[in-house]
This record gives sequence, C-alpha cells and structure tokens, in this order.
Amino acid sequence: MERTQIEKPKMYQKILEQAKSLNSIGVKGSLIAMLSRKSTEEFLMSINIPTLILVGKYDKLTPQEKMRLISEKIINSEFKIVPNAAHMSPLENPGFVNKEIKKFLLKHFT
Repeated sequence: MERTQIEKPKMYQKILEQAKSLNSIGVKGSLIAMLSRKSTEEFLMSINIPTLILVGKYDKLTPQEKMRLISEKIINSEFKIVPNAAHMSPLENPGFVNKEIKKFLLKHFT
C-alpha cells in the first residue's frame, strides 16, 4: 500500500476512510478467522477448471513467490503479475486486471 499511498493519494484516502467505517467486531472476527484457518494447499491439485491467478508486483501480503507456487499446484492455471500494484491490484491497476480477466474468460469460456 505504500506505493498507492504515494502515487495515488486520493485512492489511498478513500480506502482508508472505508476501512475506518467498518464494524470493529466484524474486523476482529475476520482477523481471528484468518489466523486460525487451516492450510488448504493439499487440495490445490484437485482443482480441475481453468484458474487465473493475479498478484500485484509489490504485494507484501500475498507475495509473488507464494502465489507462483500455488499456481504451479493448480492444473491449467495461469499466473500473471499485475504491474504498478500491490495487494489491491483491481483498484491500483484496473486496466491491466480487467484486460487479463477478459482475455482469460474469452480463452477458456467462449
């Protein structure tokens, strides 16, 4: 988010305001659920539909290396790095994200 904060301050401010408006009990519950969830990596090889994995080039929460390993475990997956984006890539680089999703859908589902 540091790059977004510097390069797109209005977007960053909007995200920050939305985050501040969230219910604190709901946020706490979500964080506890994420911390206590079990790994599902063993099931990745059983995914048998085309899968697109997008990761922001500067994403620190779900880094490229981790997402690439996940992609390698999913049969028929495609891995794309979203330039000029971190963890919120659809907001940070919507043109690239939309273009890649459209190409993926046209390739696999038309």
